Amino acid sequence: MSRVIIAMDVLSVLLGLVLGMVVMGAVAAVWLRSRAAADRAREDAPPSAVASAMPSPAVEDGIFAGLADAVPDMVVVVGPDRVRRYISPACQWLLGYRPEEMIGQSPINGIHPDDRAATMEASEKLLQGKVPSVLSTYRHRHADGHYVWLEANFTARHTDAGELRDFVGVVRDIGARRRDKLRDTERNAQLRENNRLLQMAEKIANIGHWRVDVQEGTLIWSDQVYRIHGMPDDFVPNVEQGIDFYHEEDRPMVTEMVEKAFAEGKDFQFRARIVRPDGEIRHVASVGHAETSPTGEVITVFGVFKDITQTVMAEERLRRSRDEAERASQAKAHFLANMSHEIRTPMNGVIGFADLLLESDLADEHREYVRMISDSGKAMLRLLNELLDLSKIEAGRMQLSRESVDFGHLVRSSVRLFEPNARAKGLALETDIAPDLPEGVGDKLRVRQIILNLVGNAIKFTESGSVRIEACEEDGVVVIRVIDTGPGIAQDKLAYIFEEFTQLDGQAPGTAAGTGTGLGLAIARQLAELMDGELVARSALGRGSTFELRLPLVRCDAGVAPEPAAKDAASFRRTLAGRRVLLAEDAEINRKLVIAMLARLGVAVEVAEDGKEAVEQVEGAKARGQLFDAVLMDMQMPGMDGLEATRLLRARGVSGEELPIIAITANAYADDVEQCLEAGMQDHLAKPISIERLGRSLEKWLVRDDGASAPGENGEGQDIDDARRMYERRKADLRALVESLDEGRLADSEQGRELREQLHVMAGVAAHFGDGELGDLARRIDRNLKDGTDRERLARDLADLRGRLAR
Repeated sequence: MSRVIIAMDVLSVLLGLVLGMVVMGAVAAVWLRSRAAADRAREDAPPSAVASAMPSPAVEDGIFAGLADAVPDMVVVVGPDRVRRYISPACQWLLGYRPEEMIGQSPINGIHPDDRAATMEASEKLLQGKVPSVLSTYRHRHADGHYVWLEANFTARHTDAGELRDFVGVVRDIGARRRDKLRDTERNAQLRENNRLLQMAEKIANIGHWRVDVQEGTLIWSDQVYRIHGMPDDFVPNVEQGIDFYHEEDRPMVTEMVEKAFAEGKDFQFRARIVRPDGEIRHVASVGHAETSPTGEVITVFGVFKDITQTVMAEERLRRSRDEAERASQAKAHFLANMSHEIRTPMNGVIGFADLLLESDLADEHREYVRMISDSGKAMLRLLNELLDLSKIEAGRMQLSRESVDFGHLVRSSVRLFEPNARAKGLALETDIAPDLPEGVGDKLRVRQIILNLVGNAIKFTESGSVRIEACEEDGVVVIRVIDTGPGIAQDKLAYIFEEFTQLDGQAPGTAAGTGTGLGLAIARQLAELMDGELVARSALGRGSTFELRLPLVRCDAGVAPEPAAKDAASFRRTLAGRRVLLAEDAEINRKLVIAMLARLGVAVEVAEDGKEAVEQVEGAKARGQLFDAVLMDMQMPGMDGLEATRLLRARGVSGEELPIIAITANAYADDVEQCLEAGMQDHLAKPISIERLGRSLEKWLVRDDGASAPGENGEGQDIDDARRMYERRKADLRALVESLDEGRLADSEQGRELREQLHVMAGVAAHFGDGELGDLARRIDRNLKDGTDRERLARDLADLRGRLAR
């Protein structure tokens, strides 16, 4: 750009010189012709006539003025005395003055002070004959006061005797040209600055850019691209060399994307590795955009190029840290599960027999001993539950239910449990529940857990005075406050009470500080946050404490039905006794469990061991006019599964109104439920099932009007004992199968199918025998084998399963 501007300046100067020479030549030609005519006249005329025929300055100036008027630039004649003798009319539009205002004036007067010295110096050289002409640039004041940039080309004229006659100059306005030049200069400076800033930004961000001229086959790299590749600035890359930098494993992918961009104009984006000349491997990301002509032809491909080595390394460190954290969390979960299993089994016996003893005739002293044994056992179970809750929350596996909650009733019933404790300590236990406190939607069990923890702590740490529980609604928020008159908590320790395993020293003499696990408040706050609420505390030494639970109020009209009242087996017997169902289940242990449950409900049962047998039994019963009241159908069975059996029955005319089919299966995912309903089933019960859930489902589909039947004896106790023994054998079989697995050949292998069958059974029954986590693990592995999406997780879960079964 700068070269073009210089060329234009030179051209302008040359044009000025040429124009000045043309004008001067024209003036000289006229003058010479006049002089020649005058000389001839003088030769032929007498001396007196010769004198009278000499051309006057007025006549000569008139001829000069006629020519000057035709020139668009301003023509100026300056005498040896440095005063203007003539100026063309162009001065009026150029400088705003009339010619008569400028004639007789020195040209120096209107020149800008900063340009005056240089202009005078050039004029002196011309006056002294040191140069034949001068070209000068200066600013001249306009009539309105502003300055105009001018360019003047002056030439000296001499008489025949060689004496200086005057100076003739051509002057033009170069303001527009100078403004254009200035704008170009500023633009170039801004462009250079932008380019400098771009290079700095690329260096800081480790991002470069590149451009390929597809037509010419040339490749241009920015400075940062050279640095990323580890190449010197004098290296001249081409497309083939650029691709050769990529790691041999990534090169085919890069080549394919680049070729498609060149041939089809497709943009691309990829992450790959390059190998520097020194052998260092760098991770890079590149994005390319193709530019096409109006005819669709690819002209150039432009892109950016970033070194992401640090990002990739950070991602890898993060992955390793995540895996380590998951392994640590899994190890902790395994430990807690094992501890829970090993302690819970004997503790259940201790608590159960202690409660039975409390119901017998005992001496007061012995009754107190037994009560202490029972209370200690229950305290141990609460500790286990707290540890397991904490583990679930930390692992993100804590699931909240969504049910109708009567907050007022929940607070009253929770506080009522502590009335004996408060009376024993002489404390006033008060409640203030707003009468307009509405019902809402939430997890009743977890809200109750928080309330019990707060009230229990208040009574435990308060030696005298009162404990007050308030409940109300404030701006769409359920607020439950527990206020005590205990010793209070120091401000510097208040922030730590919600931390895990934190216990405070006694704040006042005689308090029970320091007892407990230090988990209750930590779990309470985390549960509150899981329910989108908060738990805060305010306290001061000697003034008691206030714990405030705030939960968002979701009203029951949001689509959650009120929770039905709990029912026991005896209640279901009055409506289900005498009913007859078919149980289709391939696992014998599951059959015994369900048969035992149905016996307690007073329901008669017949058994089919697969889908084909179930279809045959249904059709036989229908032919005899003794169709079952319902079918309990497992989804996954050998040969014909439950879904296929259901479809076949519906296709053969056995309708849902005539014979409800209820799925009983370990498959509890949403798509599994949808498959059951699409196959023609009416309901779905996920294992492990309870008598209450089974009874409600049967009532829903079988009971049309109230009826009662006397319970019969079906030997359910013996069935449950048989089921326990069968469950242990099933665990042993699964352990032997897992130990012999070839994990690399599980997909579509006979061993893989057998493993899925056993896992499916274990997922449905484990929880019935206190192995709920084993059932969850079996269900997760079964699901992963079915989907085949996460091999690393599958390997970890199989290792976990081996460890659990080996214990």
